[in-house]
Amino acid sequence: MAAAAIAAATAALNSCGGGGEGENYIVEDVEGNTLIMTTGLRVKMLGIKDGSKQAEQFVRNNCIGEEVILVQDQDGEEIEDVDSEVHRYVIRPEKDDVCLNTQIIDQYRMDVWSPEFVTDSLDNYLALVKKDKSVTEIPDLALYMKQRTFLIEVPGGIGTGFFINDQGLAVTNNHVLADANGVVWLYSDDPDDAKVYTTKRRGIKRVDWTNPTLDITIFTVDLDKDEEVPYFNLADRHAKQGDYCATLGNPHGLTASFSGGGQVAAYREDPYENRGVTVMQYTIPTNGGNSGGPVCLPNGLVYAVHEMGDKTMQNTNYGIDILHVREVLDREGLKYGGK
Repeated sequence: MAAAAIAAATAALNSCGGGGEGENYIVEDVEGNTLIMTTGLRVKMLGIKDGSKQAEQFVRNNCIGEEVILVQDQDGEEIEDVDSEVHRYVIRPEKDDVCLNTQIIDQYRMDVWSPEFVTDSLDNYLALVKKDKSVTEIPDLALYMKQRTFLIEVPGGIGTGFFINDQGLAVTNNHVLADANGVVWLYSDDPDDAKVYTTKRRGIKRVDWTNPTLDITIFTVDLDKDEEVPYFNLADRHAKQGDYCATLGNPHGLTASFSGGGQVAAYREDPYENRGVTVMQYTIPTNGGNSGGPVCLPNGLVYAVHEMGDKTMQNTNYGIDILHVREVLDREGLKYGGK
């Protein structure tokens, strides 16, 4: 998705809302874009698509049991009884009055955006939204990455891959997976459980594109019937030198291992082979089994696909620039997060 389109969508949301009753409620559950309060009130979040799995996952990870303030727009419905269903902006007072609607739009961009019911333009809405760095950071980056990453097992060993749309489209290295001769193991939904189980085994439906020079394979995981998976959005620009970054993978078979606290060291041409490929250099500790995993910033966007580490130096690692992957996906006409 072009940056201008994303900015326009966010600006449209930020120009809306304000006023209203400002009721306090506690979030008990969530279904798609609809929060279910402890009173039984159902609250559809203005600006978020109906049935959004990404919005649901965000709320489930971060907002269950949290007290929120509901703010009505000028066309909002009145709350008639405890079983009402209304459309509202949702303010998180425990998180410096961040607007949950805007936070989700900032994180998932056009994948969750809906203009429905966002119709007013009261000036005081902006006073409810603190647009700072905290809005775009993932509260629990390790869990977020775990939900979108998986183990790849092939006859010669293991590696890592990650989803880039909800229908199972995924990315890894060519040196991990060059054809469909392998299986995928999804991780447990329990954030404290890093194991894989027989119920989490999935086949590989097809290889959509692969290239040994770029060292990238794009493939489709054979999901269960009606199964949808969480997925990453891909960055549309380079990270800044010094940005903090993290990866998640399966080093030496230690499944679902998060490795954070690294920094982007540089972008450079491949230092080992003259193949015309840009790599991102970073200081995240990695080992065999991390290959093909996502390299993310705190905003949860993927900026590189981990490829290799230089074992002759400390914490010197390289990943394929995600802009190369976006070029392939666009050329092949494949749908992916962050387009």
